[in-house]
Amino acid sequence: GTFEAKIHALDRFGRELPGFPYQPDDAVWSSAALYDIDGDGRMEIFVGSGSTGGGPQPHMGGTMFALDWQNGHVVTMWRRNLAESLDASPAMGDVNGDGRIDVVTTTSWAFLNHDSRSVFAWDARSGAPLAGFPVDTGAVTVGSPALGDVNGDGHPDIVVGSWDGHARAYDGHGRKLWDVNPFVGTGLPTQKIEGSPVIADVDGNGTLDVVMPTNMGAYVLNGRTGARLAGPLDVHWSMQSSPAVGVLGGQYRLVLSGFAYGYPYAESDPRAVGHVFVHDLVAPGVPAPWPMWRRVAARLGAPPSGGHPWPPYQCAPNTNPAAHPNPTTAGAGYRVVYRNAAVRSFGTTPALAPLAHGPGANVVAAAGTADGKGAWLATASAVYPLGSAQRYAAMPHLSSPVTAIAAMPAGNGYWTALGDGGVFGFGAARFYGSAYGRAHAPVLAIAATPSGHGYWLLAADGGVFGFGDAHFYGSAFGKIHGLALAIASSPTGRGYWIESSDGSVLTFGDAPYYGAVSRLGFCTAPVSVGLSRSLDGKGYTALTSAGQVYGFGDASRWGVIATTSVNPAVAVLPVK
Repeated sequence: GTFEAKIHALDRFGRELPGFPYQPDDAVWSSAALYDIDGDGRMEIFVGSGSTGGGPQPHMGGTMFALDWQNGHVVTMWRRNLAESLDASPAMGDVNGDGRIDVVTTTSWAFLNHDSRSVFAWDARSGAPLAGFPVDTGAVTVGSPALGDVNGDGHPDIVVGSWDGHARAYDGHGRKLWDVNPFVGTGLPTQKIEGSPVIADVDGNGTLDVVMPTNMGAYVLNGRTGARLAGPLDVHWSMQSSPAVGVLGGQYRLVLSGFAYGYPYAESDPRAVGHVFVHDLVAPGVPAPWPMWRRVAARLGAPPSGGHPWPPYQCAPNTNPAAHPNPTTAGAGYRVVYRNAAVRSFGTTPALAPLAHGPGANVVAAAGTADGKGAWLATASAVYPLGSAQRYAAMPHLSSPVTAIAAMPAGNGYWTALGDGGVFGFGAARFYGSAYGRAHAPVLAIAATPSGHGYWLLAADGGVFGFGDAHFYGSAFGKIHGLALAIASSPTGRGYWIESSDGSVLTFGDAPYYGAVSRLGFCTAPVSVGLSRSLDGKGYTALTSAGQVYGFGDASRWGVIATTSVNPAVAVLPVK
């Protein structure tokens, strides 16, 4: 964060990441905590800022931001406005023991109100305040909190210092564990505490202690009781930073830093000479949960997380059943058909010669031949054969545009479906009935039964109409988001799959579920436009308008060619 009211994210070469800088409401003095809260392998950003009325969302006080990077954009997961500037740096851990990571912070002294005295805690995923918070410490509290299990209950506690010279510890439910003034009994006047403590086993007895910097030296406190174990260390030096505990030069040591004469001398004052102090310690009996500023050397302010990040376009886990591609039984390739009549072949599928003369209209649907060497392309008013596909009679006068086409399983004909539910058969494809006057939404898809003696029509609202030996096994009406636009028969003909434009797939009859585009975890859901069953019926291939192809079950993904909204993909055709 910067004084110019921006949050930057740079790669190792110093280049700004896509989507940054992000503009909060005002200057950012806070240091971000980083934690992968959504399990996508990328760490989210938790950081505070000031807010003095002139930012993107005018507010007087401060704001805690939870930010996520999704597909090249910074997304605000949640924000919480406070009455005080949020200049402290948040600390993260599961302080209330519910198995979820929390965000804990103090604030600043810009407005000197009730929030200046408070410790806040929120659930990191939802931003909901934890029960028992905020806690009023009773004095301005600007030093960033440290987290560690000082009371031995198995959950990290919260330790802070305040301007009244008191050090305080709270559990994850906002209950005070102890409240001490380490200056009492030293003969020294009480001084402010503005630095951030560390939590470690300083005396080597196997329990955690607290090292609290003050504006006049530092103190070592018993983690369970707050009782003073040592100090003041390096008295008359103002310590407004954070100590550090760890191995230095092969020895376990405590490092302190401060400047002479103490507050209120500024760093530029000749009398405010900086100094570093190093104290030898015995070996610790337990690991230190918060041994330095921001917990670890990477300055994360949080437990370890992340790793193996998902692709930039993925923001949620893939919850589909495991795929098991099998080109031998499912098919060795497919063709993708585009609006401009282009046909691209993938896998071992041979290319088809393009139309000698373009259709002069947009292709809306396509069907493949049984031998895998041809295809029929349908526009709103005509059908065009490619390769081995036979040419049949011209379309009659239509009451509604053609919206779908399905080939006879034997390859000797096809049906076309109209938006108003009408059906026309060509070649050996017999007419078994239509949904004209029955469908309450445009018919967008048609699927033949394995015998070729029937077909199903699918309306945009999910309604299903069966004719011939195509039996009704249920509809998607009221069960989908978006338009129902693809239907495919199960191998037996005693069931079918229905796909909607949001990529979800519903199963009916004996059609098993193999997965859906909607469950791949995309940040921005693609528009699904087609679904085709693999040759053995143990999987299916889904197509998006952008030309992306996804295999489920035993269906393989052989490749894609990116397209645009001007020329979207309209159909995917499996090939032996």
